Amino acid sequence: MLVIIGFEAFFYNHSTHDKENYSNYHDISLRLANLGALIIGIMFYSVDKVYDSSKVDVRSENMCAFNQSMADDLNLESIILPVGQGLSIGRVKG
Repeated sequence: MLVIIGFEAFFYNHSTHDKENYSNYHDISLRLANLGALIIGIMFYSVDKVYDSSKVDVRSENMCAFNQSMADDLNLESIILPVGQGLSIGRVKG
């Protein structure tokens, strides 16, 4: 008998050192998530670098990619809140 256990919540803090994998976090979360699970990312803004393309660096490109993947995914209900250094929240539809 195979039992698959899913997760109810995923929490990502952009201040961690694994910055090159942020684009993968969204996909990994969806594969492991139960319906209704939350995907939460904090510190996903970089002051004005997320908004002003003339100031973009690698870190802010990773943040934009994560936020865009959350916004574009039809399997999620998502919102980005401009509080603190940014809060991205997605809920797996189901």
